[in-house]
Amino acid sequence: MVTLPLPYVATKLPGYFLNINTMTVYSIKIDGVLKEIKHRKANQWNNFRSGYQVSHQGTRRWLDDAYLKTIKPHDSVIDVK
Repeated sequence: MVTLPLPYVATKLPGYFLNINTMTVYSIKIDGVLKEIKHRKANQWNNFRSGYQVSHQGTRRWLDDAYLKTIKPHDSVIDVK
């Protein structure tokens, strides 16, 4: 098991982490490198949602800015197999 340092906090979707200092979302893949995800602004094509569009089990999901602001700092553990 690997524990991430404090600025990185796990979100409700596995594999996605929020940096609470900069309020940006990162994805972790097989190689273990954190990759920053592009922030999407609200517009008419995304139903005026602002946040991060991610994929979980092949389905598109949103991590809205309102949800990300409610995340409290806590230790995040990644299970390594």
